[in-house]
Amino acid sequence: SIQDKEIEINENEAVMEVLGMVCSMCAFGIGEGFSKTDFIDKSKFLDGVSVDIDAQYVQLGLLESTNENPEKITQYLEFDQITLHLNM
Repeated sequence: SIQDKEIEINENEAVMEVLGMVCSMCAFGIGEGFSKTDFIDKSKFLDGVSVDIDAQYVQLGLLESTNENPEKITQYLEFDQITLHLNM
């Protein structure tokens, strides 16, 4: 789980704990979905998104100019429980 990992959240990044994300299809869908948004910095990670299925979290690179609020970022996912951590 994410509690067992030490994750560095750099400036203009967000980390979301996504409980219920257990398969590669989930991870692929999340990566594809976020990479198509207008607030992701595609120069970070793989098209702006890093997914860890085992620890059930997603790390996003956010554009410096983004004004997205946390509620809008989390609405892109359809999982039971999402916890968002931002460093902006």
